[in-house]
Amino acid sequence: VVFSDKLTSIGEFAFSGCSGLKTVELPDTLTVLGNGAFNYCSALTEAVLPSGLRSIGARAFDSCSSLRTVNLNLPALTEIGDQAFYRCTSLESVHLPGSLATIGDDVFVGCKSLKTATLDQGITTLGYRMFWQCSALESISLPDAITVIPVNAFANCTSLTHVDLPSNLTEIGQGAF
Repeated sequence: VVFSDKLTSIGEFAFSGCSGLKTVELPDTLTVLGNGAFNYCSALTEAVLPSGLRSIGARAFDSCSSLRTVNLNLPALTEIGDQAFYRCTSLESVHLPGSLATIGDDVFVGCKSLKTATLDQGITTLGYRMFWQCSALESISLPDAITVIPVNAFANCTSLTHVDLPSNLTEIGQGAF
């Protein structure tokens, strides 16, 4: 798919279920990726997101089971919606920028190949069940501004052996680990 350099948003479910789609490189002009925009694109292996992207909608890449690579360390990114990368079973690593103000619930649930997750300083909240069932996740360092680890945030992360807790932590939710 070749996108126009004037494209600023992709609407809800625009490419949902496009099972032959293998890679997407979104234009620098894109700022909003709608809910479910690429969900159930089972052959999608790589998504190249533009540095000016501000928002990734709920379930945007849900069940993209072949997705291995996506760079989320984007300076303008402020929001990732619920279940945005739910069941992306081949996703191997994520790097979340400090610019994120909103991180939805269940964002990386079932990403069983996810080994590394980097969360930059500046992130203040985590979503419920954010990394639930990420069975390959080995370690995590949480930013100092995090005060609450929500319910089931890291539940069933069976390979998790190292956690750096933030200095300002006041609450660990039920079943967090």
